[in-house]
Amino acid sequence: MKMPNKHKRIRVLDVSRLVAAVFVVLFHVSSGTNYVLNMGYLSVDYFFVLSGFVLAQNIFEIQTMSDSFFFMRKRFVRLFPNTALSLMAIFAVSGCVWLFGSRASDVWQNFSFKSIIGYLSLMSIFVPKSISLNFPIWSLSSEFISNLFFAFQRLGSKNQRKKLFFLCALPICFYITSMDSIMLAFETTWLEPLVRTCSGLAIGCLLHQFFTKMTDPVVKSSVLVLSGLLMLTSDVELGFQIFSCLVIKFLVDYSDRIEKRCRQGLLNISGELSFLIYLLHVPILSCVDLLLLKSKISISSELYVQAPIRLLIVLFLTSIYLSIRKNIKSRAVSK
Repeated sequence: MKMPNKHKRIRVLDVSRLVAAVFVVLFHVSSGTNYVLNMGYLSVDYFFVLSGFVLAQNIFEIQTMSDSFFFMRKRFVRLFPNTALSLMAIFAVSGCVWLFGSRASDVWQNFSFKSIIGYLSLMSIFVPKSISLNFPIWSLSSEFISNLFFAFQRLGSKNQRKKLFFLCALPICFYITSMDSIMLAFETTWLEPLVRTCSGLAIGCLLHQFFTKMTDPVVKSSVLVLSGLLMLTSDVELGFQIFSCLVIKFLVDYSDRIEKRCRQGLLNISGELSFLIYLLHVPILSCVDLLLLKSKISISSELYVQAPIRLLIVLFLTSIYLSIRKNIKSRAVSK
């Protein structure tokens, strides 16, 4: 199968992003007590590879500095609204903490001008308190900064060998930096997530470049064996990033068949819904913890307890929000 038209949106990929977001929520809800759900954190690596695959054509077309700025402006405009919405949710949870919980809660220690600016500017991986506000924000921040790096490397240059060498080097760098001795030598909190993100984006770009080659059974088998060896022996994240290529290849090849079996409404909202679930599930779970379970609140990655019903609450509240926004847009268009 040939690469799909770059202007055609493959909606089944949005559905896969939604499924991955749900697995992240289940990972947090399970609190590490379920072996299968405990692997849900790898969904973030799927996000990175998928973003690299979807954005590859735009990245390769960058030729000038103005192209780079235009690309980054589009990425920021895409990510900022949901980022700001999630911060509003954090403020709402903080208000609940003040009203119904302990006024000496740790949540207030995370708020500062620096942490809020780091959060909204998508630079939170350099501001630990910004990540403490809403842990999942680190991946959006890391992806935005990696996109910045890709854009200003001018990957759309005519030198194909240099471009491919750069892309292949990034996963290798991730493999090297994942070694404990290397990480201890750098002693930074932002290096590992940034290299991990760059690796995923690079693998997605490589998949875009060699998409038709993935039809070859030998190539598919090689990718499967390599990903399996990495996941079983040394680097689970990198192995899953490589395995994600096979998942995306399958989804694109059978997108028409899959989309026919999916509800039209789900296809239309799955992309936006995945962002909202991913960014809003922490504050919503926190609020449920406080109001229903009367547990101590602290906006951190350790606040989750087992309560599968909360996932349904997240989906329910998000669907209400989407319905309201859709009605507002339809009224604006009719006027």
